[in-house]
Amino acid sequence: MVEARVALMRGSEAAVFIYMVRQAVGRQKIVVGVDKIAGGQVDYKISLDGMGDEQRSIAEKINSIGQGLDAALEESIKSERLKTDLITNVSHDIKTPLTSIINYVTLLKQEKFDDPKIIRYLDILDEKSQRLKTLTEDVVEASKVSSGNITLEFMNINLVEIIQQTSGEFEEKFTANELSEVMSLSQE
Repeated sequence: MVEARVALMRGSEAAVFIYMVRQAVGRQKIVVGVDKIAGGQVDYKISLDGMGDEQRSIAEKINSIGQGLDAALEESIKSERLKTDLITNVSHDIKTPLTSIINYVTLLKQEKFDDPKIIRYLDILDEKSQRLKTLTEDVVEASKVSSGNITLEFMNINLVEIIQQTSGEFEEKFTANELSEVMSLSQE
């Protein structure tokens, strides 16, 4: 009788021990799964082998969260790709006729027109077409940056040189408006 009780106690202790080990292993699988999904591996699946009902239910829900995140990420990437393609296509469709306009304006400006009105119109056409060209290029660059399809290269720049170049570009406009620049630039 005593031996039977001891055997029964040992059997129940073994069962409790096995249960506790299974719980710990299941909990560890869940913790690892949550860490992996939270770390960006949204396609990671927690193995359900050897889990009890409660842990299995939790693991299945975590796996479905990972699937949902994966689907949302896929949709976001697809949407971003479509947006970039649209911007690229529209930009290309604008650039083609714009290039023709710029070329025709350049050809017309080479003609010797006496009417100052025509010369002024051509200057305006030239200015606006160049502005549209710059805007189109900027849109494409912004699209590349927002989609991550561009790599940035860090480099040292000479601000004094940039200011002098800008000054040179606007010198004619300053003179036409009777303005004079005052610059005090260090060579450092």
